[in-house]
Amino acid sequence: SSRRRGDETTTKKSSRRDSKRSTSTTSTPTSTPPLYPMGPIVSSPPKQKINQENDYFAFHSQLRLYLYRTKGTFFEDLNAAAARTSFTDFCRVYNDGQLEDAYYNGTAKLPKEA
Repeated sequence: SSRRRGDETTTKKSSRRDSKRSTSTTSTPTSTPPLYPMGPIVSSPPKQKINQENDYFAFHSQLRLYLYRTKGTFFEDLNAAAARTSFTDFCRVYNDGQLEDAYYNGTAKLPKEA
C-alpha cells in the first residue's frame, strides 16, 4: 500500500505541475511591428550567383537577416546542420532573384534597422 500511495502522490504532483505549466505558458498574442522596407523584390537572377558550398561565410549577414525576416528565427538558435540547410534554401531564393534589392548590394548596404 505504501507503493500505491507513492504512485498517487507522484500523480498528484505531476498534475499540479502540469496545470501550473499550462497557465504559465499561456500568453496573449502581441502584434509584431512591420518590417523595415528593404526595396523592391529584384525578380530576376543576379549577375553573380552564390554557391552554397563556397559562400556560406561571405553571406552570413544576409542569411541572418533572411532567417529573421522570413521565418522569425535567430541564426544563433540553429545547430550547424539546420544553419547549412537554411543557407541552401537562402541560396535558392537569392539565385532566383526572389529577395529585396538590399540583399544584392553587399553587407555594407544592408539597413541596420532591418
